[in-house]
Amino acid sequence: MECKCVSCGLDFGGEGDALREHYRSDLHRYNLKRRAVDLPPVDAAIFQRKRDAAARALLAAEESAAQPKVLVCPISGKRFKTLAQFEQYKGSKKYKALAAEAARKAAAAAEAGEGAAGGAAAAAAASAGDDETEKEAPPDFEKMNEKTHCMFDNVEVGSLEEHVRRVRMLYGFVIPDEEYLTDLQGLFEYCMAKIIGGHECLYCNKRFSGPLSCQQHMRDSAHCRLPMDVEGGERMDEYAPFFDYDAKDAKSGWLKDGVEDLPSGELRLASGRILGNKALQRYYKQRHRPEAPRDPSMRLALENSRAEVEGRMVRKWLGADSDAEVTRAGRWGATAARAPTVFTKAQKATRADAARSMRVHEDLKFDTGMRHNKTQSRYFRIQNFQWAT
Repeated sequence: MECKCVSCGLDFGGEGDALREHYRSDLHRYNLKRRAVDLPPVDAAIFQRKRDAAARALLAAEESAAQPKVLVCPISGKRFKTLAQFEQYKGSKKYKALAAEAARKAAAAAEAGEGAAGGAAAAAAASAGDDETEKEAPPDFEKMNEKTHCMFDNVEVGSLEEHVRRVRMLYGFVIPDEEYLTDLQGLFEYCMAKIIGGHECLYCNKRFSGPLSCQQHMRDSAHCRLPMDVEGGERMDEYAPFFDYDAKDAKSGWLKDGVEDLPSGELRLASGRILGNKALQRYYKQRHRPEAPRDPSMRLALENSRAEVEGRMVRKWLGADSDAEVTRAGRWGATAARAPTVFTKAQKATRADAARSMRVHEDLKFDTGMRHNKTQSRYFRIQNFQWAT
Protein backbone atom coordinates (compact mmCIF):
# COMPACT_ATOMS: atom_id res chain seq x y z
CA MET A 1 0.00 0.00 0.00
CA GLU A 2 1.30 3.44 -0.95
CA CYS A 3 1.91 5.80 2.00
CA LYS A 4 2.15 9.44 1.00
CA CYS A 5 1.61 12.75 2.83
CA VAL A 6 -0.38 15.11 0.63
CA SER A 7 0.32 18.21 2.73
CA CYS A 8 4.11 17.80 2.73
CA GLY A 9 4.52 16.03 -0.63
CA LEU A 10 6.56 13.18 0.90
CA ASP A 11 6.35 9.57 -0.19
CA PHE A 12 7.08 6.88 2.42
CA GLY A 13 6.55 3.90 0.15
CA GLY A 14 4.88 1.13 2.11
CA GLU A 15 6.11 2.14 5.57
CA GLY A 16 2.95 2.97 7.47
CA ASP A 17 4.78 3.47 10.77
CA ALA A 18 6.99 6.13 9.22
CA LEU A 19 3.93 7.94 7.87
CA ARG A 20 2.22 7.87 11.26
CA GLU A 21 5.37 9.20 12.91
CA HIS A 22 5.55 11.95 10.29
CA TYR A 23 1.97 13.00 11.13
CA ARG A 24 3.13 13.69 14.70
CA SER A 25 6.08 15.87 13.61
CA ASP A 26 6.26 19.66 13.70
CA LEU A 27 7.07 19.74 9.99
CA HIS A 28 3.69 18.21 9.13
CA ARG A 29 1.82 20.63 11.41
CA TYR A 30 3.64 23.58 9.86
CA ASN A 31 2.79 22.46 6.32
CA LEU A 32 -0.84 21.97 7.34
CA LYS A 33 -0.99 25.61 8.43
CA ARG A 34 0.65 26.72 5.18
CA ARG A 35 -1.84 24.66 3.21
CA ALA A 36 -4.73 26.37 5.03
CA VAL A 37 -3.60 29.75 3.59
CA ASP A 38 -2.84 28.36 0.11
CA LEU A 39 0.96 28.28 0.50
CA PRO A 40 3.23 25.55 -0.91
CA PRO A 41 4.87 23.09 1.50
CA VAL A 42 8.50 23.37 2.63
CA ASP A 43 11.07 20.63 3.05
CA ALA A 44 12.86 19.66 6.25
CA ALA A 45 15.94 21.84 5.62
CA ILE A 46 13.96 25.07 5.12
CA PHE A 47 11.76 24.23 8.11
CA GLN A 48 14.85 23.77 10.30
CA ARG A 49 16.22 27.15 9.22
CA LYS A 50 12.88 28.76 10.02
CA ARG A 51 12.86 27.08 13.42
CA ASP A 52 16.39 28.29 14.22
CA ALA A 53 15.48 31.83 13.17
CA ALA A 54 12.38 31.73 15.37
CA ALA A 55 14.45 30.47 18.30
CA ARG A 56 16.93 33.32 17.89
CA ALA A 57 14.10 35.84 17.68
CA LEU A 58 12.53 34.39 20.84
CA LEU A 59 15.86 34.59 22.67
CA ALA A 60 16.28 38.22 21.61
CA ALA A 61 12.74 38.99 22.79
CA GLU A 62 13.45 37.39 26.17
CA GLU A 63 16.65 39.40 26.54
CA SER A 64 14.83 42.61 25.69
CA ALA A 65 12.07 41.69 28.16
CA ALA A 66 14.71 41.20 30.87
CA GLN A 67 15.67 44.86 30.61
CA PRO A 68 14.39 47.19 33.35
CA LYS A 69 10.88 48.41 32.79
CA VAL A 70 11.67 51.92 34.09
CA LEU A 71 14.01 54.10 32.03
CA VAL A 72 15.74 57.07 33.69
CA CYS A 73 17.05 60.08 31.80
CA PRO A 74 20.73 60.70 32.84
CA ILE A 75 20.35 64.49 32.56
CA SER A 76 16.92 65.37 33.95
CA GLY A 77 16.34 62.25 36.06
CA LYS A 78 12.88 61.84 34.61
CA ARG A 79 11.45 58.29 34.58
CA PHE A 80 9.70 56.55 31.67
CA LYS A 81 7.82 53.28 31.49
CA THR A 82 8.37 52.51 27.81
CA LEU A 83 11.18 53.01 25.34
CA ALA A 84 8.85 54.85 22.97
CA GLN A 85 8.14 57.52 25.59
CA PHE A 86 11.86 57.89 26.29
CA GLU A 87 12.71 58.26 22.61
CA GLN A 88 9.94 60.78 22.13
CA TYR A 89 11.25 62.79 25.10
CA LYS A 90 14.82 62.77 23.74
CA GLY A 91 13.59 64.38 20.54
CA SER A 92 11.88 67.24 22.39
CA LYS A 93 13.25 70.80 22.62
CA LYS A 94 13.25 70.63 26.42
CA TYR A 95 15.68 67.70 26.49
CA LYS A 96 18.00 69.29 23.94
CA ALA A 97 18.06 72.51 25.96
CA LEU A 98 18.87 70.60 29.15
CA ALA A 99 21.67 68.69 27.39
CA ALA A 100 23.18 71.90 26.03
CA GLU A 101 22.97 73.57 29.46
CA ALA A 102 24.65 70.57 31.12
CA ALA A 103 27.47 70.68 28.54
CA ARG A 104 27.98 74.41 29.13
CA LYS A 105 28.14 73.98 32.88
CA ALA A 106 30.61 71.13 32.55
CA ALA A 107 32.85 73.20 30.27
CA ALA A 108 32.72 76.21 32.62
CA ALA A 109 33.57 74.03 35.62
CA ALA A 110 36.52 72.51 33.80
CA GLU A 111 37.92 75.95 32.83
CA ALA A 112 37.54 77.40 36.33
CA GLY A 113 39.25 74.36 37.84
CA GLU A 114 36.48 73.86 40.34
CA GLY A 115 36.14 70.17 40.80
CA ALA A 116 38.11 69.06 37.76
CA ALA A 117 37.19 65.44 38.27
CA GLY A 118 33.53 66.27 38.78
CA GLY A 119 33.53 68.62 35.81
CA ALA A 120 35.13 66.00 33.59
CA ALA A 121 32.62 63.40 34.70
CA ALA A 122 29.75 65.81 34.07
CA ALA A 123 31.13 66.68 30.63
CA ALA A 124 31.53 62.99 29.82
CA ALA A 125 27.95 62.31 30.93
CA ALA A 126 26.65 65.23 28.87
CA SER A 127 28.58 64.17 25.80
CA ALA A 128 27.41 60.58 26.26
CA GLY A 129 23.85 61.87 26.50
CA ASP A 130 24.32 63.88 23.30
CA ASP A 131 25.80 60.87 21.51
CA GLU A 132 22.93 58.72 22.71
CA THR A 133 20.47 61.35 21.53
CA GLU A 134 22.05 61.40 18.11
CA LYS A 135 22.21 57.61 17.97
CA GLU A 136 18.70 56.82 19.22
CA ALA A 137 16.83 59.83 17.89
CA PRO A 138 13.31 59.11 16.61
CA PRO A 139 13.36 58.11 12.94
CA ASP A 140 12.35 60.57 10.29
CA PHE A 141 9.07 59.06 9.10
CA GLU A 142 8.61 61.62 6.34
CA LYS A 143 11.56 60.19 4.40
CA MET A 144 10.42 56.58 4.73
CA ASN A 145 8.78 54.58 1.95
CA GLU A 146 8.17 50.97 1.02
CA LYS A 147 11.54 50.71 -0.78
CA THR A 148 13.79 52.06 1.98
CA HIS A 149 12.41 50.99 5.37
CA CYS A 150 10.46 48.10 6.89
CA MET A 151 6.89 48.93 7.85
CA PHE A 152 7.02 47.01 11.17
CA ASP A 153 10.39 48.00 12.72
CA ASN A 154 11.76 50.93 10.60
CA VAL A 155 14.86 48.95 9.61
CA GLU A 156 16.44 50.06 6.34
CA VAL A 157 15.92 47.74 3.37
CA GLY A 158 17.54 47.90 -0.04
CA SER A 159 14.55 47.29 -2.27
CA LEU A 160 10.88 46.37 -2.34
CA GLU A 161 11.72 42.69 -2.89
CA GLU A 162 13.93 42.68 0.22
CA HIS A 163 11.13 44.40 2.14
CA VAL A 164 8.66 41.68 1.11
CA ARG A 165 11.12 38.95 2.04
CA ARG A 166 11.88 40.52 5.43
CA VAL A 167 8.29 40.95 6.60
CA ARG A 168 7.44 37.42 5.43
CA MET A 169 10.35 35.72 7.18
CA LEU A 170 10.39 37.71 10.44
CA TYR A 171 6.76 38.68 10.99
CA GLY A 172 4.79 36.14 8.94
CA PHE A 173 3.21 38.79 6.68
CA VAL A 174 1.38 36.76 4.03
CA ILE A 175 -0.37 38.24 1.00
CA PRO A 176 -3.61 36.31 0.28
CA ASP A 177 -4.35 35.33 -3.34
CA GLU A 178 -0.89 36.46 -4.35
CA GLU A 179 -1.37 35.09 -7.86
CA TYR A 180 -4.09 37.72 -8.44
CA LEU A 181 -2.10 40.62 -6.96
CA THR A 182 -1.64 43.35 -9.59
CA ASP A 183 0.01 46.19 -7.63
CA LEU A 184 2.53 44.98 -5.05
CA GLN A 185 4.16 48.39 -4.62
CA GLY A 186 0.78 50.07 -4.19
CA LEU A 187 -0.21 47.54 -1.50
CA PHE A 188 2.96 48.11 0.54
CA GLU A 189 2.72 51.87 0.03
CA TYR A 190 -0.85 51.82 1.38
CA CYS A 191 0.18 49.69 4.38
CA MET A 192 3.06 52.06 5.16
CA ALA A 193 0.74 55.06 4.97
CA LYS A 194 -1.81 53.36 7.23
CA ILE A 195 0.77 52.48 9.90
CA ILE A 196 3.11 55.50 9.81
CA GLY A 197 0.72 58.20 8.64
CA GLY A 198 -2.56 57.01 10.15
CA HIS A 199 -1.11 55.22 13.24
CA GLU A 200 -3.59 52.39 12.61
CA CYS A 201 -3.13 48.63 12.98
CA LEU A 202 -3.53 46.59 9.79
CA TYR A 203 -5.38 43.74 11.51
CA CYS A 204 -7.68 45.30 14.13
CA ASN A 205 -7.83 48.92 12.82
CA LYS A 206 -7.00 50.23 16.28
CA ARG A 207 -5.60 53.77 16.35
CA PHE A 208 -2.60 54.93 18.41
CA SER A 209 -0.95 58.20 19.30
CA GLY A 210 2.13 57.58 17.14
CA PRO A 211 3.72 55.16 14.66
CA LEU A 212 6.11 53.67 17.21
CA SER A 213 3.31 52.62 19.57
CA CYS A 214 1.34 51.26 16.61
CA GLN A 215 4.30 49.16 15.44
CA GLN A 216 4.95 47.94 19.00
CA HIS A 217 1.30 46.84 19.30
CA MET A 218 1.43 44.97 15.99
CA ARG A 219 4.60 43.12 16.95
CA ASP A 220 3.42 42.24 20.48
CA SER A 221 -0.08 41.16 19.42
CA ALA A 222 1.00 39.27 16.28
CA HIS A 223 -1.05 41.68 14.17
CA CYS A 224 1.59 41.97 11.44
CA ARG A 225 -0.86 40.59 8.89
CA LEU A 226 -3.87 41.45 6.80
CA PRO A 227 -7.38 40.82 8.22
CA MET A 228 -8.13 37.73 6.12
CA ASP A 229 -10.05 35.94 8.91
CA VAL A 230 -11.89 38.92 10.47
CA GLU A 231 -15.65 39.27 9.89
CA GLY A 232 -15.64 36.59 7.24
CA GLY A 233 -13.02 38.43 5.17
CA GLU A 234 -15.16 41.57 4.73
CA ARG A 235 -12.32 43.83 5.90
CA MET A 236 -10.26 42.69 2.93
CA ASP A 237 -12.48 44.88 0.73
CA GLU A 238 -10.19 47.72 1.80
CA TYR A 239 -7.35 46.11 -0.18
CA ALA A 240 -9.45 44.97 -3.14
CA PRO A 241 -8.11 47.71 -5.53
CA PHE A 242 -4.71 45.99 -5.49
CA PHE A 243 -6.13 42.63 -6.69
CA ASP A 244 -7.83 41.54 -9.91
CA TYR A 245 -10.42 38.95 -8.96
CA ASP A 246 -12.20 39.24 -12.30
CA ALA A 247 -9.29 37.38 -13.81
CA LYS A 248 -9.79 34.71 -11.14
CA ASP A 249 -13.42 34.24 -12.17
CA ALA A 250 -12.52 34.15 -15.86
CA LYS A 251 -9.72 31.69 -15.20
CA SER A 252 -11.83 29.30 -13.17
CA GLY A 253 -14.80 29.49 -15.54
CA TRP A 254 -17.31 28.60 -12.83
CA LEU A 255 -20.01 30.87 -14.29
CA LYS A 256 -20.25 29.05 -17.61
CA ASP A 257 -22.92 26.68 -18.89
CA GLY A 258 -25.92 28.88 -18.06
CA VAL A 259 -25.04 29.68 -14.45
CA GLU A 260 -26.38 33.10 -13.46
CA ASP A 261 -25.06 35.23 -10.60
CA LEU A 262 -28.07 36.83 -8.88
CA PRO A 263 -27.87 40.28 -7.18
CA SER A 264 -28.53 38.63 -3.79
CA GLY A 265 -25.29 36.61 -4.08
CA GLU A 266 -27.08 33.38 -4.99
CA LEU A 267 -26.49 31.30 -8.12
CA ARG A 268 -29.16 30.07 -10.49
CA LEU A 269 -28.11 26.88 -12.28
CA ALA A 270 -29.11 25.92 -15.79
CA SER A 271 -31.65 23.47 -14.35
CA GLY A 272 -33.42 26.33 -12.53
CA ARG A 273 -32.27 25.38 -9.03
CA ILE A 274 -30.77 28.14 -6.86
CA LEU A 275 -27.63 27.74 -4.78
CA GLY A 276 -27.83 29.83 -1.61
CA ASN A 277 -25.27 32.19 -0.14
CA LYS A 278 -23.82 31.54 3.30
CA ALA A 279 -24.56 35.15 4.29
CA LEU A 280 -28.29 34.39 3.94
CA GLN A 281 -28.19 31.28 6.13
CA ARG A 282 -30.35 32.82 8.86
CA TYR A 283 -33.17 33.29 6.37
CA TYR A 284 -32.90 29.78 4.99
CA LYS A 285 -33.47 28.34 8.48
CA GLN A 286 -36.84 30.05 8.80
CA ARG A 287 -39.83 27.76 8.21
CA HIS A 288 -42.98 29.71 7.35
CA ARG A 289 -46.13 27.60 7.32
CA PRO A 290 -48.21 28.54 4.24
CA GLU A 291 -51.92 29.04 4.68
CA ALA A 292 -53.86 26.44 2.73
CA PRO A 293 -56.84 27.74 0.71
CA ARG A 294 -60.16 27.06 2.42
CA ASP A 295 -62.96 25.08 0.82
CA PRO A 296 -66.10 27.24 0.20
CA SER A 297 -68.36 24.48 1.54
CA MET A 298 -66.35 24.30 4.77
CA ARG A 299 -66.56 28.07 5.09
CA LEU A 300 -70.36 28.04 4.78
CA ALA A 301 -70.64 25.23 7.33
CA LEU A 302 -68.46 27.19 9.77
CA GLU A 303 -70.63 30.29 9.40
CA ASN A 304 -73.83 28.31 9.99
CA SER A 305 -72.32 26.69 13.09
CA ARG A 306 -71.36 30.05 14.55
CA ALA A 307 -74.82 31.46 13.84
CA GLU A 308 -76.42 28.50 15.57
CA VAL A 309 -74.24 28.91 18.66
CA GLU A 310 -75.01 32.61 18.87
CA GLY A 311 -78.72 31.88 18.50
CA ARG A 312 -78.63 29.51 21.45
CA MET A 313 -76.85 32.11 23.59
CA VAL A 314 -79.34 34.84 22.74
CA ARG A 315 -82.33 32.56 23.44
CA LYS A 316 -80.77 31.63 26.75
CA TRP A 317 -80.54 35.24 27.92
CA LEU A 318 -83.74 36.53 26.31
CA GLY A 319 -85.85 33.48 26.96
CA ALA A 320 -86.85 30.42 24.99
CA ASP A 321 -89.93 32.22 23.48
CA SER A 322 -87.84 34.88 21.76
CA ASP A 323 -88.26 34.86 18.02
CA ALA A 324 -85.58 37.49 17.32
CA GLU A 325 -83.52 36.71 14.28
CA VAL A 326 -79.89 36.21 15.10
CA THR A 327 -77.37 37.08 12.40
CA ARG A 328 -73.69 37.94 12.46
CA ALA A 329 -71.30 39.35 9.94
CA GLY A 330 -68.95 36.50 9.18
CA ARG A 331 -65.19 36.73 9.03
CA TRP A 332 -65.29 36.82 5.25
CA GLY A 333 -68.06 39.45 5.02
CA ALA A 334 -71.77 39.59 5.80
CA THR A 335 -74.34 37.76 3.69
CA ALA A 336 -76.72 40.06 1.85
CA ALA A 337 -79.78 37.86 2.58
CA ARG A 338 -79.40 38.33 6.35
CA ALA A 339 -80.70 41.40 8.17
CA PRO A 340 -79.18 42.83 11.38
CA THR A 341 -80.71 41.75 14.70
CA VAL A 342 -83.25 44.21 16.16
CA PHE A 343 -83.88 44.10 19.94
CA THR A 344 -86.79 45.64 21.80
CA LYS A 345 -86.37 47.92 24.83
CA ALA A 346 -87.23 45.09 27.24
CA GLN A 347 -84.76 42.78 25.58
CA LYS A 348 -82.01 45.41 25.85
CA ALA A 349 -82.76 45.87 29.56
CA THR A 350 -82.59 42.11 30.10
CA ARG A 351 -79.22 41.91 28.35
CA ALA A 352 -77.86 44.80 30.46
CA ASP A 353 -79.02 43.09 33.68
CA ALA A 354 -77.36 39.86 32.61
CA ALA A 355 -74.09 41.65 31.88
CA ARG A 356 -74.26 43.50 35.21
CA SER A 357 -74.82 40.29 37.15
CA MET A 358 -71.91 38.67 35.33
CA ARG A 359 -69.59 41.55 36.31
CA VAL A 360 -70.72 41.31 39.94
CA HIS A 361 -70.06 37.59 39.91
CA GLU A 362 -66.55 38.06 38.49
CA ASP A 363 -65.72 40.78 41.05
CA LEU A 364 -66.90 38.54 43.91
CA LYS A 365 -64.84 35.68 42.53
CA PHE A 366 -61.74 37.88 42.34
CA ASP A 367 -62.14 39.19 45.92
CA THR A 368 -62.65 35.68 47.26
CA GLY A 369 -59.53 34.47 45.50
CA MET A 370 -57.43 37.31 46.92
CA ARG A 371 -58.61 36.51 50.46
CA HIS A 372 -57.83 32.83 50.01
CA ASN A 373 -54.31 33.67 48.80
CA LYS A 374 -53.64 35.24 52.20
CA THR A 375 -55.20 32.54 54.38
CA GLN A 376 -55.35 29.25 52.49
CA SER A 377 -52.18 29.26 50.39
CA ARG A 378 -50.29 26.02 50.74
CA TYR A 379 -46.78 27.31 50.13
CA PHE A 380 -46.75 31.00 51.06
CA ARG A 381 -48.69 31.19 54.30
CA ILE A 382 -47.10 33.30 57.00
CA GLN A 383 -47.27 30.38 59.44
CA ASN A 384 -44.92 28.34 57.28
CA PHE A 385 -41.99 30.72 57.74
CA GLN A 386 -39.62 30.13 60.67
CA TRP A 387 -38.62 33.53 61.93
CA ALA A 388 -35.30 33.87 63.71
CA THR A 389 -35.52 34.90 67.31
